[in-house]
Amino acid sequence: MLVVASGCTNRTAEPPCPSDAIADIIPFFERGVPYQARIGTRVFVCTGRPAWFTAELVDENNQPVDDVEWELVNETAPFVELRFTPQGSGPYHYRVVFQPNLAVSQGVLVGAVRRPHTVLATIPLRASTTCRGQATARGSLVCRDRATTSLLHAGEPEVTLSGWASSRAVVAGDVIWLTSPMGQHRYVDTAGGLVQEPANPSPLLDSVLAASESTGFSAISDRVIRFELDGGGWSTLEFRLPENVPPIEGDSTELVSPAALGPDAGWWWAASNDGYCQVPVAPDGGLRCFPAAGNPHTIEPERVWFSAGGATGYVDIEGRVVSSAIGTARGRAPVFIDHPGRVAILRVEADGGLTCEHIDGEYASGWVQGERLYLISDAGVTVMTR
Repeated sequence: MLVVASGCTNRTAEPPCPSDAIADIIPFFERGVPYQARIGTRVFVCTGRPAWFTAELVDENNQPVDDVEWELVNETAPFVELRFTPQGSGPYHYRVVFQPNLAVSQGVLVGAVRRPHTVLATIPLRASTTCRGQATARGSLVCRDRATTSLLHAGEPEVTLSGWASSRAVVAGDVIWLTSPMGQHRYVDTAGGLVQEPANPSPLLDSVLAASESTGFSAISDRVIRFELDGGGWSTLEFRLPENVPPIEGDSTELVSPAALGPDAGWWWAASNDGYCQVPVAPDGGLRCFPAAGNPHTIEPERVWFSAGGATGYVDIEGRVVSSAIGTARGRAPVFIDHPGRVAILRVEADGGLTCEHIDGEYASGWVQGERLYLISDAGVTVMTR
């Protein structure tokens, strides 16, 4: 919700304005279900005069919505209650003007459906532990606690992967590719424990940005490097492209989702704020890039999810941009969280369109990977079916 507010000035000898503020969550709506929302301001009436308001609600065609009830609930710290039964899919746009000359609150009501999800596991986390969207097929999380990168699995002891703050990890299936100052490491997550294969790291320090279980890929400028297993050791292949791959730096390397290979494994996604590129896995492939639609969040074989300018959506393998007016994601899109308790996931339908799905629970962040949904709360990471 976009809120544009103006404060009031106490020009008389009246007591100062209270210091609290109202900031309600605007809930998602369900089509055909009675809806209620509290729309408030971040200002208080400090003139001693009661507040009043004007309001409007329009549908996706910018037409006024009939049978809408508005009620002023508080004249000192004013907010209104909106009540109606949505008949369309939305989004609906509201605008409330609080008088005398107090504030304007405007925003979007987004529709969401509810679907059942099965909880598969809950993995406890320490307060200092951060999980950034990497999980093996077996269900282990690759997380970081300060400089330590660890593997967490429900009901199993924590396993330390690296003690270097500069370590980067990419997961493909049950294989974890870890870049450290010692080189490139490849671990396999098994029920019997973590196995390093090959036993020694590759001496090359280039960060793996995408991978299959057997091959890792890196790119710097116009140079692409392939790391492969070869008889218990490493082999590398380096080739150059006719143009540079946009640089992937900082948090962007940690935001690369597991694998990031395209559907046919003939190329891999390199996504940054400079562009979304399909980088070939072999010298005879071509580099294909699209303009960045926003800040990239999650890479899946068929698409790059992004968030920008109050919208969240994806760019598909043909460069088509599809977005929702749901807002800017605080979780990793397609998981959307703008406040604990207002949690959703965007689902791609058969025609490529997006459906917003409401998730119950007090979650602060989350991500998707394959057919699993990972949601982070004070209790840890809850793993659900997607």
